[in-house]
Amino acid sequence: MKVWSISRAVGLFTGDSRALLIMISGAVLLAGWIWLQQNPQHDPLAPLDLNDPPGWATAGKFADLPGNQALCHQVLTRSNVAFTALPGVGDGPCGLPDRTQIDNPMVVPGNAIATCPVNAGLALWLNHGVQQAAQEHLGTQVTRILHLGTTNCRRINASQTAPWSEHATANAIDISGFVLANGEYVSVLQHWGEGEKGDFLEAVRDSACYSFRTVLSPEYNADHADHFHLDQGTRWARVCR
Repeated sequence: MKVWSISRAVGLFTGDSRALLIMISGAVLLAGWIWLQQNPQHDPLAPLDLNDPPGWATAGKFADLPGNQALCHQVLTRSNVAFTALPGVGDGPCGLPDRTQIDNPMVVPGNAIATCPVNAGLALWLNHGVQQAAQEHLGTQVTRILHLGTTNCRRINASQTAPWSEHATANAIDISGFVLANGEYVSVLQHWGEGEKGDFLEAVRDSACYSFRTVLSPEYNADHADHFHLDQGTRWARVCR
């Protein structure tokens, strides 16, 4: 009788424990679901919105954009990024099947045409990298971002045997400097590693790594002494240097 009572007690305890475990698991799952609803940048199932800050799932969502213009244009539209979709031109290694023009007066010279993923990365970087870095390190805002272009039909480093540059298909943009609201100019060439402006440049370089597959700065090599190279190439490893 005593043995039976102990066994019954153990059985009841085990049943209660399972019920408690189920309730705790349910509560944890519900809390996690609510947290993901509040932080969609960490939710791999939530649509990419460039107004959300970068999160755990952002890189994976960006990886779905190259080669899928319809999806990328949906992202720009959802994020209220003004753009113009242009017809593709050419073929071969320098063909431009994805020509998307972002309509942003901050980007100078204007009317820059690049792939949609490059423009999506640029929008995320402006929203959640550039302005925050300017405020933190320089106490002001950026009013203009200066670039050296997006398209150049050439191989990497103009070599005859190297792989084709991402610029060959307008899948990259080179940033040379920033104009601040107080009228000052920050140049990658002149101010990299120099005081507060150098700190700002390093911060914007680092933040670009959340938005682009490849980020190359003056720390990479002498060819990038005067600009940041930002691209959305599909190479197997991300590069941020």
